[in-house]
Amino acid sequence: MASRIGSIRRLLDRVNVGMTAESLAVLLLKCLSIDPEVPCRFSGKRLTHRPYCSVFAVAVAVQGDLEERRVILKIYRDSQSGLAEMLRRLKSELDSQEVCITVPQLYATCERDRVFLWEYARGRTLLDELLAARPVNLAVVRKAAKALADLQRCPSVNSRPYTTADLVMSLNSWLSALPSEILPDGLCSEFHRRVASRLRNESLVLSNRCFIPGHLYLSEERFSLIDWDQHRLVPRAYDVGLFLSHLRRYALEVPQRASDCDAYRRVFTDEASRRMQDLDQSTISLFEAAQLIRAARNCVQRNCGDFYRARKLVHSALHSLYCTNGGD
Repeated sequence: MASRIGSIRRLLDRVNVGMTAESLAVLLLKCLSIDPEVPCRFSGKRLTHRPYCSVFAVAVAVQGDLEERRVILKIYRDSQSGLAEMLRRLKSELDSQEVCITVPQLYATCERDRVFLWEYARGRTLLDELLAARPVNLAVVRKAAKALADLQRCPSVNSRPYTTADLVMSLNSWLSALPSEILPDGLCSEFHRRVASRLRNESLVLSNRCFIPGHLYLSEERFSLIDWDQHRLVPRAYDVGLFLSHLRRYALEVPQRASDCDAYRRVFTDEASRRMQDLDQSTISLFEAAQLIRAARNCVQRNCGDFYRARKLVHSALHSLYCTNGGD
């Protein structure tokens, strides 16, 4: 451990916000004693800003026959973020129980007003499992629902509530960014009505607000859930709706797997409802539709104005919002 921390400190001396994702990724690989010549997939941004911190993040997925190792480096300008301590406590809590979920191995060090955090996860992503499986792997989806239920039973340490006002503000921002020609009349007011009627007395649970198949790494029968810098206390249905929204998006992006994604959705919903007795289908549909609207906003703003895909996502959001089980 001492040599690993020493390697991290030497790496941090070389980190600056002008580095590319690829150059920082090579440093990360060397620090973790991974050969930089092996096949890798890089992703990252130079600098992103969030309300409570600034993050310089890069992810490295080292591809192998059976698993990937993912490394994420985040630099927090706010040294009081508390994320490192929260994750250590959460990992200790989860690893002491017979549950099928944990959080990544965490390395953290401070330098003046900055906190450097590494999340290190290994395994194969649930997304890879779902899209590669033939026939469909329903057992791993049931396991993901159990993992979510296990996570929601953990104590909520150092997390702020995600309030109804937060959701309304986000929805207003996402909807206002979409062109009027792809928005049905009355959609905004319908969202507000649903939020007011459904979230008034919801109990809150711990969430990283990123419980999606691409962020769940399966290794040795346990999921490791990455990307915790936006953790909050959320309604129990939030993560269920978020997970389902990504399955719906995969069905749109890979039409030949649409029927498989529908099967995954049904199994995940049934298993989550069985393990979380107070789940409300209408609230799940509300959060699923909201996340699809967010994805549509991203298509318009970030993907060179992909209005065709944005329109399909809005249509999917409407289907979720007004479907038989989700309607009022």
